[in-house]
Amino acid sequence: MNDYLPKETLDWCKSELASYGINLESLSAADIDPRVEEQGLRLHVRAYSHLRAIVRRHITAGAMPQLMLCPDLEGGYARVVGFGGALQEIIEDNAEFVRMGREIEDQLAAERNEPNQFEENELVDDFMADA
Repeated sequence: MNDYLPKETLDWCKSELASYGINLESLSAADIDPRVEEQGLRLHVRAYSHLRAIVRRHITAGAMPQLMLCPDLEGGYARVVGFGGALQEIIEDNAEFVRMGREIEDQLAAERNEPNQFEENELVDDFMADA
């Protein structure tokens, strides 16, 4: 779920960076590039620059393996529609409310500013009635 690259692509990237003496497993944002240590440049900047150029050449050449990103996860409303059922009904029944968007925020703000503006028809629990 938290991965951006499939294992094969990530392994390829690690291998390519290793050929430049960059270990992606231990690379830290605080690491100073030893080739220009006196300038204080960060190693991850060089790693990114090298990897970007390597990936571009690899893709342009049509070389294997084919580099890929992990597929986007389907979520939110699209996921609910895929499953159907009661949750989809609730969303469909409240679609107009959801589409109101900004108006809802305005109504909530108005209610905060004038708490008695809207009537509440809440049931009182038994323990509250005794208070």
